Amino acid sequence: MSELEYTTIPPKEPRRIVGKHFKGRTLNKLALSKVYFIDCSFSDLVINNGSIRDCHFENCRFSQIKMQAGNVENCSFRYNRLHHINADQLSASQLSYVESEWRQCTLSRCQIESWMLANCQMEHVYWQALQLSYLTVANTPIAELQMIDGSLQDASWYGCTLSQADWQRVRISRQVMGCCTLDQCHYQQISGDTLVWSSCELTQTDLHKLPLENASFHKTRLKACRLNNSNLRSAQFGEATLDHCDFTQAKLQGACFSDAKLHACNLNAADLQQASLLRAQLELCDLTQANLSRADLRSCDLRTSSLQASKIHSTRLHGAQLQTLDTPLTLPDPLLMQIDSWYDRHQPGPQTRTALSPMPSGASRYV
Repeated sequence: MSELEYTTIPPKEPRRIVGKHFKGRTLNKLALSKVYFIDCSFSDLVINNGSIRDCHFENCRFSQIKMQAGNVENCSFRYNRLHHINADQLSASQLSYVESEWRQCTLSRCQIESWMLANCQMEHVYWQALQLSYLTVANTPIAELQMIDGSLQDASWYGCTLSQADWQRVRISRQVMGCCTLDQCHYQQISGDTLVWSSCELTQTDLHKLPLENASFHKTRLKACRLNNSNLRSAQFGEATLDHCDFTQAKLQGACFSDAKLHACNLNAADLQQASLLRAQLELCDLTQANLSRADLRSCDLRTSSLQASKIHSTRLHGAQLQTLDTPLTLPDPLLMQIDSWYDRHQPGPQTRTALSPMPSGASRYV
């Protein structure tokens, strides 16, 4: 996807305006359709209840623009600079921005559908009560984005770098981030479902007290992230790398940490019932009062993480590498015991009952 070429096809037979400057005007009920602007500048404009359709802007500059209500449809922007843009109660759809720069822009109470940003730059952007759906962002660095209230639906991010981004009281539905980097980002009072971070890198990202059930962090690196008190039931951390992350009192029932690497993570009082830590490496992790009942820790490396203060009931520890003091905790694997019992009852030949319990057949080792 990083090598895709983003092309913008201007409307057929548009009116072309080249090298013009528009500034210092208030435009009421502006109607603009099928115009191709090249090397133009727009500054100190107020547009009230305007209608802009099927327009293309290339290598243009926008500064100090205010838009109140109105609509923008099927417009494309390429090689543009947008500084100090303020839009309120605007309705927009089918917007395409390629290699454009956004700075100090505010969108309030707008409704936007099908917005594409590719190879752009965004800094100091504020979204208030925005209803945004079908957002696609690729290869775009974003600094100090604030989205407060509103909703974000069907968002796709690829190859982006987000620093100090803040989402507050936003409903996020079906958001996928791939190969993205998040630094000092905050998610607060978020609701929604289907959140995916795949092959990403999250540093000092705040995800605590959030509904993250079924969220995916597959092959993602998390460093000094807060996930404490979050609902992470059935979350996916397969092949992830977690360093100094806080999972205190997190709900991790049925979560998957297969082949994951955890270093100095705090899992104090975390609920890991029926979680899978198959072949996981836990180095210097705090498992105090962690509930590992019916969890799968087979072939797990726990040589530097003690289970002494953990809750273990029917936990699968077959092949796990434990501390010396934890060795007595290693009980026969429950599933293998059931297999042995089944073979003992159904093995061929005469059944001889003795007062002493027979030795296990060991048949499960060959299954």
